Amino acid sequence: VTPVVSDDFNSGSLDETAWRFVDPKGDGSYSLTGTQLAISVPAGSSHDLWTGGNQAPRLLQDASDSDFEIEVKFDQAVSQKYQMQGVLVEQDADHYLRFCSYFDGVSVRLFTASLWGSTAKVYGSTVINGTAPLYMRVKRVGSQWTHAYSYDGVSWQSPHTFSYPMTVTAAGVYAGNAGTVAPAYTALVDYFKSPTPAP
Repeated sequence: VTPVVSDDFNSGSLDETAWRFVDPKGDGSYSLTGTQLAISVPAGSSHDLWTGGNQAPRLLQDASDSDFEIEVKFDQAVSQKYQMQGVLVEQDADHYLRFCSYFDGVSVRLFTASLWGSTAKVYGSTVINGTAPLYMRVKRVGSQWTHAYSYDGVSWQSPHTFSYPMTVTAAGVYAGNAGTVAPAYTALVDYFKSPTPAP
């Protein structure tokens, strides 16, 4: 199993040899626009990733338990309260790390947390510019993790770095929402890849 299978989502169909769609509530969906992956959640029902379980529709690929770095470009901004989009790294469905952006009702936040069953720990919640596109990187070196973001794919900020030991089995992208009046949201993913090392 390779650490990351890159995909620019430019095909008319999903590479089902690499990806699998997980839809816990049975009302999420995904599609391909021709240049992007779209993952959607409907309004009125929460699709959160928190202590009550992971209810977010997500596309996952198998990943080896080794060092890796993932870069994802999100083409749409979260703009309504508790819309969210991000990257998941899983040990299994109940034990995972979430790296996301979400709108808190006032600001967009870069958010990093671990979920171990019903126990959550937040490693960072940083207000960022709410524009799109938003580039996101997740890097693992041993048990050290870094969550970085950029607006141009060139200049990066890395506000969240932490230590968390886990056995990685899968990684991918998701869309979600939360709250008593959960808004609909569609995450538009331009690509999912391992970034090219600097010369």
